[in-house]
Formats: sequence, C-alpha cells, structure tokens
Amino acid sequence: MDQDFLEKFIKEGNKKADFIKQQGKKPAIIKILEEHGRTPKDLEDIFYKLMGAGADEITSSKVISDATLLQKYFELLKGGMSDLELALVLRKQVVGY
Repeated sequence: MDQDFLEKFIKEGNKKADFIKQQGKKPAIIKILEEHGRTPKDLEDIFYKLMGAGADEITSSKVISDATLLQKYFELLKGGMSDLELALVLRKQVVGY
C-alpha cells in the first residue's frame, strides 16, 4: 500500500475522531445524551451505526452535532425503527432525499 495513501487515510480518521469528540463537549448535545442515558462516548457508536446503515457522512455528522436531529434519532430509535430506517429517515431530513 502506498505510504502517502496510508498517511492520508490515518489523518482523515483522526479528523473524524476529533470532530466526534468535539460534539461531545457541546452542552446541548450532552443534555440530549443524558436524557437518553447515554454519554458523549456513545456519539462515535451513533455516527458509525448510521454510516453502516447507509447514511452518508454528512448525515451522520449532522445527527451527532445538532441537538434537534440527535433528539429525533433517539425518538425514532425508541419507536422501534430499524437502523436502516433510521438512516433513511434522517438522511432525507438532512439532505432532502
């Protein structure tokens, strides 16, 4: 594997990890997480769960960084929606399709 590619891949992964950690410091995000028995460490799981279910990176990023969308995520999850349905509904709300 090309060393430059590997370094770029690692750098991008670190940027995502830093972004996710920063969201966990926002008071509005912390409040929503606490209301649902979660901690800021759970944001990484939420992010990658959405990505794995088909949401794009923009949608996943918006959900963990916007208190309204994060609240919607938990409401839909509590309502029994599958991961795939969550990803599709939230993607439509974020990007419009």
